[in-house]
Amino acid sequence: MKKIYVLLISGFVALAFLGCPSKNELGNTSDFGLKGAPNWVLGKSDADLYGVGSAQIKNNKVDWAIKEATIKGTAELATTLQGKIEQKARILESNGESESVIAIRQSVEALLPGASRTDTWISEGGMVFVKIQIKKLDNETLQKNLSALQKIDQEAAKALAQTVDDLLK
Repeated sequence: MKKIYVLLISGFVALAFLGCPSKNELGNTSDFGLKGAPNWVLGKSDADLYGVGSAQIKNNKVDWAIKEATIKGTAELATTLQGKIEQKARILESNGESESVIAIRQSVEALLPGASRTDTWISEGGMVFVKIQIKKLDNETLQKNLSALQKIDQEAAKALAQTVDDLLK
């Protein structure tokens, strides 16, 4: 009798494990008013660096919701970009290139105000989603900033400009 009881319990436990999904998937997006949402809204990243902001439309003020979503998307983009810069900065600083790090930070920070809304999507439930991206880095400006530093030669300036360009991809 005890063996049958243990077998039944083991069977239920095995079924419970088989019934649990092994992956967290998005599931049915229509349950959340996201039917037909573009990939950038759903968080499926492509190669581009971008931020996504969202805001609920209240009292039919779509423009206000777009502004709020744009602010949130820009903040997300800035946070992502800061993480990438800090990661690269640690590598450069460990190689004794702290002046390069300063020039890179200044050049990328100058780009952030140039971030703009590149796409907008409104859900069935009245939620506005905006995609914020930075325009391509002007390598000439960055090379001038880097060349102005006394310890960096022209080849190093070009290499660092390419590094920043790679950060934005």
